[in-house]
Amino acid sequence: MPREEALAYPRKVTYNFSQWGADQPVSLFVDGVRHFGVLKAGRGEPPYQVVLSEVFEHGASRRIAPRTLELHDLGDLHFLHQHGH
Repeated sequence: MPREEALAYPRKVTYNFSQWGADQPVSLFVDGVRHFGVLKAGRGEPPYQVVLSEVFEHGASRRIAPRTLELHDLGDLHFLHQHGH
């Protein structure tokens, strides 16, 4: 393939196309409290579904009953590595 036709990706950014369409671990602040959960794999357009399952308060995380939120913008989400940070 000629160099002019090759896709150009930004430097120092990693891409893992094997995860395309998979649930992604995320954190999100809700009412000033940090929650952890997963962004459910979907169509790639709003509304996005996030299932929260942990809350971080007072220096420790604890499990909560799963809570599903619908978001129209991913700007407030913080994507986590698979091992949780």
